[in-house]
This record gives sequence, structure tokens and C-alpha cells, in this order.
Amino acid sequence: QLLPLASALSALFLILLTWALARATGNDRRTAFASGLVLLTGFACMGLPRISGSDMLFTAILTLAGICLYRGWIKAFAPLWLFAGFALVALSALAGGLLGLVLPLRKQGVFLLWRGTFRRAGARDGALAFGLLLVLLLAWGTFIAFGDGGRELLKTLLENEYLAPVLEAWKLQGQDSWIIVALLAVLWLPWTLLLLFLPWGRIGIVVNRKQRPGQGWLWCSAIVTLAVLALLGANMPVLLMPLLPPLAVLTAQGVLNLSARGSRGFFLLLAILLIALGLLFAAANIYPLFLGELPAPLSALQPTPLALVAALVQTCGLVLLGIILWKALNRSFAGGALLVLTFLVLVYTAPMTYYAA
Repeated sequence: QLLPLASALSALFLILLTWALARATGNDRRTAFASGLVLLTGFACMGLPRISGSDMLFTAILTLAGICLYRGWIKAFAPLWLFAGFALVALSALAGGLLGLVLPLRKQGVFLLWRGTFRRAGARDGALAFGLLLVLLLAWGTFIAFGDGGRELLKTLLENEYLAPVLEAWKLQGQDSWIIVALLAVLWLPWTLLLLFLPWGRIGIVVNRKQRPGQGWLWCSAIVTLAVLALLGANMPVLLMPLLPPLAVLTAQGVLNLSARGSRGFFLLLAILLIALGLLFAAANIYPLFLGELPAPLSALQPTPLALVAALVQTCGLVLLGIILWKALNRSFAGGALLVLTFLVLVYTAPMTYYAA
């Protein structure tokens, strides 16, 4: 009975860290609040409490490590921030294997190169913090090795968690890199549709490196994470979790920068998408009653007899949610529409969460 509670608390912690990431990188409270709402309403995150708590914990560690490292690297001397950041990197390496080590190291390296302050990594506080990372990892390895059967266990862990992903990536040579990009495009719906309406001239991809380093950190976090996953040939949706907090902040910036016309267009398209999904689920529920089993690609939508109530809630809820967005909402005001959308999504997902529990 405590496992669902632990997962829910992990989800709440991740949302709070997304807010903290937005604030740490120089965004105002409105954008930080919107970042949490965006994370809540993405298709990938509507079921956050049902996602494995360990994956959310790994993502939370990486996000917190990123906040500490960013705060450390933008200062001339910040040993406490860097020591905390590299200690969390060590923890993420133990929790997430190769990804937990490579992602934060690559991300901060690219950020320092982009900012033109790569020499900062060789400063006394940076070198000592990196030394702390090595000491913690070596201490963990030594502790494991000197236990009962520890050497064999350590060998297995190193092979499976660190060497195997590299060898697999070398074998694939990037041929399946598109899979993780396609997964992200689907899992980040409905916010993927925002790309069609963004005022690109007002979105700072390349900004002043001195005055707004936080924007660079967010872009480096998103791009480097996606690039590493693509190079490793990642093809599991759960591996995209570390990408979601910085992507949520960037998406929130995009939503709040929408013009009135862009906001109307985006939320109208979102309403149409939700209605279409609801009708698709309805067809999946009705089809078997008259024509037998669904074709293979759609068979996942076919409910079991015990799930008919949930399927009905899912179908009616999506259609109703789409109609409300279309007809009963001021779609010109992006911030208000996002707030109402979040409320509707929470009301919609509550019965589903109860049924799943």
C-alpha cells in the first residue's frame, strides 16, 4: 500500500524540481509555475504516479545535480555548489548506470564550451569537486568488491550497466537514432504541436552568453540528453524521463510567448486532437462487439471486459475535455488556457488513477 504513495511523492518531488530548475535558470515565477503545469499535462506525464518510482528518483537526482552544477559553474568560485553537484552525479551514476554518469558530464562540458568558460572546469573548486566524484565511485566499487561474492557482482554491474550500452551503440552505429526522437515527439504530445505556433523570433535559442546563461543551460540539457540517447540507440520511453524537466521549462516559455492568434490556433488543434482520440477509443470499444478483434496495430486499444468502465470514462472524458477547450475557453489567453487545461486533465485522470490503483 505504500508503493503508490512513494511513487506519488516522487512525482510531486520531480514537479517541484522542475519549478526549481526554472527559477535557478533565471525564469520568473510565472514561467516556473507554468513549467510544472506543462509537465503535468504532457501525455508522457499524465500518469506520473504510475511510473516506476525508481525512474522518477533517477530523474530527480539528475535534475537536482544539474541545478547545483549550473549554480556552481556560473560563479567564479563556488565549491559548495560544485561539491554538491558532483556528489549527486556520483549518486546518479549508481542509480542509472552509464546514463547517470555521461549525461551530467557531457551537459556541463557543452555548456562551458558554449559559454566560452571551459577553463573554469580546471579551477581549484572544479578540480576538487571532480576528484570527489572519483573518490565516491571508487569507494562504492571497493565496498562492493570486498563483500561476499563482491568481485563477481562488481564485474557483472560494470559489464551490464556501463560497458554493454557502449558496445551496443558501437554495433548500431547510430542507425536507430531516429527511434528516440520519434518516441519523444509522440510522448511529448500535446506540446509537440506547439512547434507549429511558436513565435521563433522571440524564443531565445542563441542568447547573450553572459546575461542569460540559464537559457543556454536549458538548451544544452535538452539537446545533449537527446543526442546521447540517440547515439546509444535508446528505444525505451522511460529513458526520456531526464529530458522532461528542461523541456518543460522551454515549453512553458513557448506557451507564455504565444501571440493571441497562436494561442487560439494551438488550443483549437489540441481540442481537435483530444476529440479525435476519444472517438478512436470509442471505435476501439465498439468494433469488437460487431466485427471481432481489432487489427494488430489497434489491438492495444481494445479493453478487456473488466476495463469497460475505464474505457468509457476515457472515451467520454477525452471528448468532453476537447469540447470544453474548443467552446468554453478563452483560447486567446495562453496562460489562463494552460491553467484550465491542467485542472481538466487532473479531473480527467483522477478516475483513471483510482481504477488503476
